[in-house]
Amino acid sequence: MDVRLVVEQGRRRLRVVRLRGPATRIGRARGSGVRIPSAEVSRQHCVLRVEEGLVTVEDLDSVNGTFLNGEAVVGCQVVRPGDRLNIGPVTFVVEYELTPEALERLRDSADDNEYEIVEVAEVEPVAEDEEVLPVGEEFVLDEGVAEVALEEWDVTDEGDGPATQGKR
Repeated sequence: MDVRLVVEQGRRRLRVVRLRGPATRIGRARGSGVRIPSAEVSRQHCVLRVEEGLVTVEDLDSVNGTFLNGEAVVGCQVVRPGDRLNIGPVTFVVEYELTPEALERLRDSADDNEYEIVEVAEVEPVAEDEEVLPVGEEFVLDEGVAEVALEEWDVTDEGDGPATQGKR
């Protein structure tokens, strides 16, 4: 299944990260599938899973929380195509195509009040000139990537204490 996390600034798509495998951990720690070196992001912040045609997100007891469409993620929640996922200073737009079976499961579970289906967004194809970055051992997003003034930050962990940050 082709799942993409798109970092946007206004109407401009800054980066596209393609998820691989059934689970991707996002956090500040080295070795995270998607690493966001920011003091606002916990070492092990959240995990995205691809299961049976759906994407889910689970917050891993992060200090600042994970937000889906502006609401704090509690437990494991379904992420629909077009949803916005906020992790620290970065906002991702999640893109993937729902299979008819996955859409039917969402509708069935909405009847049980487990999930609410508001609208399913159309997924934009990746433009030919757009850089798509696969998630490998580590993919690093700059802290300021979603801000107007792009800056690089270096985050240093000192044992179990708080992270320190400074401009490179």
